[in-house]
Amino acid sequence: MKNYEDEKQESGMRVLVIEPLKRPYIKTISDDLESLQREVGGDIEGVFPFDDPVAIVLNGEGKLNGSALNRGLYDEKGELYDIIAGTFLVTGLTEDDFGSISEGLAEKYMEKYKIPERFLSVNGEIVSEPILDGLKEKQAVSTQQPLGHLAGYPKGHNGKNRKRNKENEGRW
Repeated sequence: MKNYEDEKQESGMRVLVIEPLKRPYIKTISDDLESLQREVGGDIEGVFPFDDPVAIVLNGEGKLNGSALNRGLYDEKGELYDIIAGTFLVTGLTEDDFGSISEGLAEKYMEKYKIPERFLSVNGEIVSEPILDGLKEKQAVSTQQPLGHLAGYPKGHNGKNRKRNKENEGRW
């Protein structure tokens, strides 16, 4: 005869998985510590930045072990206050543990994290930049144009070497 714990173990826990540079997806995992650790690649840490009954489960040493930066955490003003490194999960919450995320909350957080981000240092501040679909297509089109200025040449230069002589010395 099956009891509640057996049934719970068979069905597993639905979580939202967010990997660096990828779109989120739903996955059912076992609801034990080892499964959570396997998903995030190390010791887990729970973070509770939202009013909803959800947790972000991440690798507590992700920033220290060189995991790729993934998504930002923003305050109510939209200011970046932290960055999650490595794969993380969005789970639901039970009275005393992580649990399956509801369908409605999964959709909400899938939408929230659907666009991967990259992080840059600009004038001493860390800023995020969305990585939009079609980026590769835009890069492919732009490589058909002269890229001389990207290789250190002045803007407008096509990147091809020119013969230097006295008449054009110092000019491109």
